[in-house]
Amino acid sequence: MTTVDEPRVLRASRQRYRRWLRGSLASGGLLVAFLVASNLRRADSLTDVLILAGLLVGTPAAALAAVAIHIATSRVTIVGDEVEYRRWWRRTVLRAGDGLVGLLAVYSPRFSTGPATPVLVARGVDGGPRIHLSGAYWDQADLDEIARALRIPVRDRALDAKGYERRAPGALPWRERHPWVFGLGGAAVITAIVTAGVLAYFMSNNLPPFDEQPPRGVAAETVARQDAVARDVVAAVGGSWETPVEQLQECQDDDDRKGWERTLDIEPVDVPSRLTDASLSAVVDAMARQGYLRVTGSKVDDVAGHLLGASFSEDEVRVDLEDRFTEITVSGHCETPDR
Repeated sequence: MTTVDEPRVLRASRQRYRRWLRGSLASGGLLVAFLVASNLRRADSLTDVLILAGLLVGTPAAALAAVAIHIATSRVTIVGDEVEYRRWWRRTVLRAGDGLVGLLAVYSPRFSTGPATPVLVARGVDGGPRIHLSGAYWDQADLDEIARALRIPVRDRALDAKGYERRAPGALPWRERHPWVFGLGGAAVITAIVTAGVLAYFMSNNLPPFDEQPPRGVAAETVARQDAVARDVVAAVGGSWETPVEQLQECQDDDDRKGWERTLDIEPVDVPSRLTDASLSAVVDAMARQGYLRVTGSKVDDVAGHLLGASFSEDEVRVDLEDRFTEITVSGHCETPDR
């Protein structure tokens, strides 16, 4: 009568899994909080904040979830000298009698500051699928039982990747044999994915610093107001002046949005040679009629009028004075049309 071995099912330690998850959530949470805080000021609405937070939270959360599912679904089934390892949808079967290369030892990667951890690796001598189990998530007794079933050596001495490779060539994955390359490459990929997502979000929503320069120009109301105050101030001063020179300059508002600002510069030709209290009062009255209600300056300095209530408080009329009137400048705020 043939005796059939009863299957023995081993699973990753839930206690070790929870310990890993707590540490990962703590470090990942700090990173996500930093990314959200550094990009939050660019959001214009609650919807933007939620989308941005979802993007920055979702990427590392997806990575953590993938690892968590991998650990939670991992199980090893031992039947005689056959070991079956399942995780996700993958299934690896190794038999001790088929010729294996493998090792169970304490793994201590070079340049690592973390504690050394038992690691079991095994695969066929000609390559193929491998079983790779870490003592960070599996109990030592289970790893010992799996090693016995596969008839692979067990060592108590700590080894680095080169030590594993000497004793079990090809058993360790490439990422373990070249951790720096794998780590930098993985970080670059994750950074590229997050960066691409953030860039796509800002560009699709035309948000700074990737917003497009709007059509050249400012509002008709701005042009009318500036032209009117320029005429009134010139009339109050008297004499003859050059034709106002208009300038449109690219600018950014307080939210870093691109826009345009308009400036008028008027140079004197033949203006009164003496400045009087009456002429200065006339200039101030001309500004006030156009809504420039806050006036500063003096005869020996300048007279500057600011339009209260204008966006960003940058609308201004400046009259430069020496012994006579020397220049009139009318400037507006940075306008971002249709935003």
